Amino acid sequence: MLKCRVCGGDAVVRVDYANASFCREHFIEFYERKITKILRRYNLDDKCILVGLSGGKDSVSLLYALWKLKEKFGYKLKALHIKLGIFDYTELSYKISQELCEKLSVPLIVFDVKGEFGWGIPEASMILRKPACSVCGIVKRWVMNKVAMDEDCDYVATGHNVDDFNSFGLKALLTYRLEDIFRISKPILEPKKEYNLVGRIRPQFYLTEFENTMYAHLNNLNFVTMRCPLATRTTQHKYKGLWEHINKVNPVGKINFAKSLVKISEIMKESENKKIELAKCKICGQPTVKGREICSFCSMRKKISEKLNLKDK
Repeated sequence: MLKCRVCGGDAVVRVDYANASFCREHFIEFYERKITKILRRYNLDDKCILVGLSGGKDSVSLLYALWKLKEKFGYKLKALHIKLGIFDYTELSYKISQELCEKLSVPLIVFDVKGEFGWGIPEASMILRKPACSVCGIVKRWVMNKVAMDEDCDYVATGHNVDDFNSFGLKALLTYRLEDIFRISKPILEPKKEYNLVGRIRPQFYLTEFENTMYAHLNNLNFVTMRCPLATRTTQHKYKGLWEHINKVNPVGKINFAKSLVKISEIMKESENKKIELAKCKICGQPTVKGREICSFCSMRKKISEKLNLKDK
C-alpha cells in the first residue's frame, strides 16, 4: 500500500511527475496549491471571472476549485454553459452544469447556440466541411468573449490542462506548423478592453486530465463521462495517446514539455519582434487580427447563414 508523502497515511492518488503519493486530504491541498500558484501572479481582487463550464471533468473541477479559493483572492465568480446542439450530449452537459452551479450558488448564464443562430455544431461542421472540434473552438471562443463583455467580467477561465497543450504542441512540432507554437501563451493573458477582449485564465495549465478527474471524484462532483460524439475521429486525441508511451520513459516530461513550449513561443516572439496586432470586427465588434475586416466567427456564421437561407439576428 502506497503511503501519503505528507502524513504517512494510506494514499489514494499517485502523481508520477511529482514522484509522490497522497491521501485524499493532501492530494486536494496539492491540487489547489498548483492553481493558487498561477492565480497569485496577478491581482484578482474585486475582479469578475467567467468560468466556461461544459460539465466535463476539467471545467467542473475548475469551477469548484475557484469557488473554494474565491475568498482568498477576492474575485467574483460567474459560470457560462454553452449549449452546442450536440444531441443528448448537450442536454446531459447542461443538466450537470446547472446542478453544480445550484450547489455552489454560482450564477449560471446559458447560451443556446442553436436557439441564437439557427444551427448547432453538427450542422455547421457539415456545411463548412470542417472538423467539428475546429468549428466548436471558434464558436466557443466568440461566445465566451461576448458573454464576458456583456456581463462586465474581466477574465474568462477555461479548463485547458497540460494534456491539451502538450497534444497541441506535439502535433505542431511533428507536422511542422511553427505558427501554432507561436500561438501558445502563458496561463494568464491580461484584458485588452480597447479591442473588446477580456483576459484569459487557465489555472489548470500544469495539471493533468488524471488529476482533474481525481479531484472531481474526491470531492464527490458529478461530471459528464460520455465522450463528445463529434470528437471520436480527431487527431488531437491520437496525439494525446502518444503521451502514454512518453510518460513511461520520462514521467516529468509532460510538465517540462509544457514549460518548454511556453519558453519557445516567447523566444519566437522576441526574435521575430512580433506582436499580434488587433482590430475590431466590422460586424460584431469583437477582436480580430489587424488586416481582417471581420473575425473568423462572423466569416463562418455568414457562410452557414447563406447556405441555410437564414437571416442573422
